[in-house]
Amino acid sequence: MKVALCFFGITRSLKYTHNSIKKKIFNIFIKNKIDYDIFMHTYELNTYRNIRTNEKSNNINNEEYKLINPKYLLIDNQDE
Repeated sequence: MKVALCFFGITRSLKYTHNSIKKKIFNIFIKNKIDYDIFMHTYELNTYRNIRTNEKSNNINNEEYKLINPKYLLIDNQDE
């Protein structure tokens, strides 16, 4: 069996969640000899603002995706 794990969106919180993802998903797959690939679509941006939640940030780490080492990666530039 082979599994595709798909992540999409801005990775602004991955620094807080990647250890849990590794422990509760990746390590379980490895333990059970389940082959998997990680697919990711994210955005490169300089600032983030969510009007609905009033969330704002000027400190975006555009390389946070590397924490889960996706095999397939697409990065779109938000300004374009």
